[in-house]
Amino acid sequence: MKLLKFSFIFFVISFSSFAKDSSVNLQFAGEIGKYSIGVGHRWSSWFYQAFHYGVVPKSESITKIETYALKNNFSFYDYEYNNFFTDFYFGVTAYYVPGSKYETDDLDSTPNGYYRQSSYRIILALGFEVVYDSLYAFYFETGVNDVWLINYYNNDSIEIKDHVSLALGFRWLIF
Repeated sequence: MKLLKFSFIFFVISFSSFAKDSSVNLQFAGEIGKYSIGVGHRWSSWFYQAFHYGVVPKSESITKIETYALKNNFSFYDYEYNNFFTDFYFGVTAYYVPGSKYETDDLDSTPNGYYRQSSYRIILALGFEVVYDSLYAFYFETGVNDVWLINYYNNDSIEIKDHVSLALGFRWLIF
């Protein structure tokens, strides 16, 4: 949680200081909430970072679920044509789900050999982004979180393809 708080403070400072390569993000799905909004900054031609607040409404779940995510995208191939710029990237997202329902630090009630699970998660993703006219960006991501990777490794009956998440997003590049 401290990491996410410091990341948010860092983003507020960097967003005001380095507005040139900053953006406002809207995302649908992708494990950090059904809907999420965030701010991001492109630090270099190959590294982009964003802080997101996501929510799953109570109408979609038993209770309202909130998430705080720090997305890190590493570009590995890009291409420019006319007013379009395309970028393929690998993403590592760390996110936190607050609430006592997701706190599982106390493992006294779990069976022996049960893997440690917490409200902190990691998502590994591959993404594709199209930027139009250096102002609007649309992206698509597909990824899987660490819990499903551990389950896949420890259990032969789990198919990883059944637990891959998909996300659609829009970024408005500020300047």
